[in-house]
This record gives sequence, structure tokens and C-alpha cells, in this order.
Amino acid sequence: EAAPTGKDATEALNGKKVSKPKVEAEADPKSTAEKKVKPEADPKSTAEKKSKKPQVVENFRLFVNNVARETTQDDLKSAFAAHGTVTETYNPGKGFAFVNFSNEEEAQAAIEALDEKNVCGREIKCYIAKRRFRRAEVKTEKLQ
Repeated sequence: EAAPTGKDATEALNGKKVSKPKVEAEADPKSTAEKKVKPEADPKSTAEKKSKKPQVVENFRLFVNNVARETTQDDLKSAFAAHGTVTETYNPGKGFAFVNFSNEEEAQAAIEALDEKNVCGREIKCYIAKRRFRRAEVKTEKLQ
């Protein structure tokens, strides 16, 4: 059996007496459309979203500076893959890139091997990338 809508409830109560005063009800035409019920969220995922402290994640991401604009992600991957398992590369074409490794030892080996070396026509600088916080995370950290 279908759940009653707001319109059904309005029609059922219209003109009826409750206690002594008479109830007058009108349906809002904007709210008469039936709304879909959202499935219940996984409590574990909602708890993670509500967490005010940023998650601490091991950082195996390198910030690579002085990258040529025309360097492709495949070029980066092949240059860095000789020193470990590259899980992701990102080059926005603005003179820098990010290269993710599967573990810290591999990231350090890549820094030692490629820092101040020529990659795709440019001498690059490699650093462990610093985690960047969103403004909302920074504000909540300051409040605590």
C-alpha cells in the first residue's frame, strides 16, 4: 500500500474538528509532488565524512618542479617507474607535476636518482609533496 502524501493528509483533515477549533488545511502546490526516499547512508562512510580532523595518510607523492609543458603523463611515468611502482601521475602543464609511488622507499629512491637531472629536456627538482588542506579543514584545526 502506498504511503499517504501531504495532499492526502490535507484532504483527510480538511473540515474536521480537533478538540474544539476547526482545522483548515491547504496543500502547498509546490510541495504536492511526491519526493523520492533516499537510501540510508552507510554509517561508516557518514562518520568518516563528519570527522573534523583530516585523515592522516602516508605521503608517497612527489612534487616535481620545472617540468616541460609538453611532458606527457606517460613520459613522467616511464622516467620515474625505473625507481619504483608509480601509481599515478598528474601534469597540469604549468611547469610542475605530481608523481605518486606505492611506498616511501620508492619515492625516496626516485628523489635521489632524479633530483636535478634532465627529464624530457629540463632539469627537474623533486620533493616530497606537502599535504594541502582545504580552507574548511584549516579553520576546524585552528578552533581545536
